[in-house]
Amino acid sequence: VTFKLIPVVGSSISFPIPTPEEITGKVTFKGRQSDKSLRAVLEWNKSTGQKIEVILGAVLKGSNVSFPLYSLKTRDDGRLVVPQQLLNTIPFERFDKVIFSFIRRLEFDNGSGSNRLKILSQSIHSIIINIP
Repeated sequence: VTFKLIPVVGSSISFPIPTPEEITGKVTFKGRQSDKSLRAVLEWNKSTGQKIEVILGAVLKGSNVSFPLYSLKTRDDGRLVVPQQLLNTIPFERFDKVIFSFIRRLEFDNGSGSNRLKILSQSIHSIIINIP
């Protein structure tokens, strides 16, 4: 993506912003809530990036209000098993759905001194699932 900044004071700058490879994922549940053996197997298209972040969130029952519960960082190797200890601490009786957001990002600085810009570009794939 080509970016151009035209400030009120000073000269304009233009530079390319690299974007991460698009991330797409899937979620498979194993086990059961009833006996606290529920775990989630996450899979995505792996990349040469160092790490990805997975945000595990939930939607409150009877509403569209969602919020994050956990942030997991892992190697960008295409697979992660969310441990049953983590999933089974979620009070599922309060929620209708769970949300898994896969995030692949690139961060870098451009410029120096007072002209330094912090750049972040990311690919996000979110999956909303009814509670199993």
